[in-house]
Amino acid sequence: MKVKVSFATIYVSACMNLVGQDGVMVDLKPDSVVYPSKSNTIPYLYNYVQPNSFLNAFACEWNTEVSPHRIEISAAWDGNSNAINQQFVWNLLTNTGFSQSQKEKIRSRLESRNAYEDNTLAGIRYKYFSPKFNGMFAIGYNFRSIRTGHFNKELYELIFFGNAMFENKNVDLSQTFFQNMLYNQFSVGFTKNFSHSNILFTIGINASFLHGLNHQSLLITKGRLFTAPDGEYIDLVYNLRLDQNRGGNRREREKADVGMTGDLLFRMNFNRKFLVTLNMNDFGALNWRREPLNYFGGRDSIRFKGIEFTDIINDLNNTNFNNIKLDSILQTLLPARRSDKYQTFMPFTFNLTLTKPFLKEKLLVNAGVQYRPLYRYLLYGFIKTNYFISNQWVTSLTLGYGAYSNFNFGLEAARHWKRAELAFGSNNLIGTIAPFAYTGASAYFRLGINF
Repeated sequence: MKVKVSFATIYVSACMNLVGQDGVMVDLKPDSVVYPSKSNTIPYLYNYVQPNSFLNAFACEWNTEVSPHRIEISAAWDGNSNAINQQFVWNLLTNTGFSQSQKEKIRSRLESRNAYEDNTLAGIRYKYFSPKFNGMFAIGYNFRSIRTGHFNKELYELIFFGNAMFENKNVDLSQTFFQNMLYNQFSVGFTKNFSHSNILFTIGINASFLHGLNHQSLLITKGRLFTAPDGEYIDLVYNLRLDQNRGGNRREREKADVGMTGDLLFRMNFNRKFLVTLNMNDFGALNWRREPLNYFGGRDSIRFKGIEFTDIINDLNNTNFNNIKLDSILQTLLPARRSDKYQTFMPFTFNLTLTKPFLKEKLLVNAGVQYRPLYRYLLYGFIKTNYFISNQWVTSLTLGYGAYSNFNFGLEAARHWKRAELAFGSNNLIGTIAPFAYTGASAYFRLGINF
């Protein structure tokens, strides 16, 4: 049986902090270089070298000789899976329910093992370029959420089609994982530029203080559910770990549920003819210490007599949750309740990008790879081309392969004025405009004001 908890999701479009990375919702990554002033130079030429650049706190360049100060308002949302589309996730989170055809469509895409992740971000950031330091300082705030999970095909069929199809069979529940996390992120960092021969180097360091708001995670290391012939009984055997942050009042939570992450950047610009960028983002952890709730271990066997699951999700959607005695259910199914403090490690992102300008810097071609330490996450490779229609307009096309959804196709556009900028786009355009058609989707935007 399954107890279903819904989480309100914040759908935000994404911050085009132009020079970040694909699919990962990580924050504040220094990646900006300021070049000598040239009359024929576009100040923001290297804003657009990576997909999902909204993840980068220092990516955005502008004419710092005219406006040394900048404020950015940005937002982003990104979802990625090998089998689950974004419309399905939306219906699940909002208790909308599913038609038979919707469930069958997802079922046809499932592999033996399946994975999902999504990230949201919304925030504001202030930047200042110091000519004397020859670098940039930035402080910012972001609201962040991360959801990740992996499961096998049999678990999906059990939840959405019932256990009758598994009569006299075992359903393997092992290596099932789900996590939901919401937190505030307060960041401060800098980039520093220096030259040697014909190479312009940029290094960046950024530190973020994390304030945890909400967290749940479930890991079933080993599990099995057996349905006897004619549904006479069901046997459940499992070993799991369940962690949940129960909160407390605001003051107590602010003192307790805290963490740190760090971002690093190293970039080399070979006389504006070739660019190499290395960066790592969101390396750190968040500690949950205020009134945590945990369950560890398992049960050798739990037997339910005369129980048949038909459609667990829809059954729960149609149930009056006020009548469900959650504590008694947990006491029956789970090990003894505990209140141990625990720690969540953030899924960092590593990115390598090579950049080459063509056509007198009207065309910028970028190629790179991205890695994240997620379950069966494929190394993501991409090629991104940026075409500058004028000094005011730039359009970008991205083709990528890897992560969870494999093929990715993205478009973005930006309009620059003397003291302002508006950028928007998507790195998974197919799933964004047709959420039932594809398993990856994203949207982002950024408004920058210079003064």
